[in-house]
Amino acid sequence: MNNSQILPALIVPLILWRVYRRVHRNMGRQKFNEKRTWISITFITLVLLLAAWGTWRSGFPIWPLGAGLAGGLLLTGLSHRLTRFEHGEDGHFYTLNPYFGATVSLLLIGRVIYRLLIITQTPVSASTHIGQSPVTLVILGLTFGYYLASGIFLMYEFSWSKKSRILRN
Repeated sequence: MNNSQILPALIVPLILWRVYRRVHRNMGRQKFNEKRTWISITFITLVLLLAAWGTWRSGFPIWPLGAGLAGGLLLTGLSHRLTRFEHGEDGHFYTLNPYFGATVSLLLIGRVIYRLLIITQTPVSASTHIGQSPVTLVILGLTFGYYLASGIFLMYEFSWSKKSRILRN
């Protein structure tokens, strides 16, 4: 295993685990947890920055990642129009539209599996690096943008807007 394969070997299982947890969490009514949301936002941001740095460092154009990120932000806007928010005495709850998050997550999982199959079936070269595909970078950006913006929307709905309502009264 050479240096260009070590980072994907470490990051991909972690990403797949987080995607699985996200897909699993997208189903049904969920209680808002501010700490977990902050951890998710931080983790997604760090992985996004790592992906951008790795892409830039390899000399591959970074614009597909940015395009996917923009698409993910737009998709989140549509998704959160269909999200139900509940504020009660027993806490804050939300019910996400399961189709948006599951589709984005499955798209990423499918693409990662496809790229890993391509990498394992071809001789090792710079062109087989997992991040050196515009389609992969767009899907990665779409997924990260969607989940990052989802976390920010949840923080706004339950934490930041609550604090601003208190300050206004």
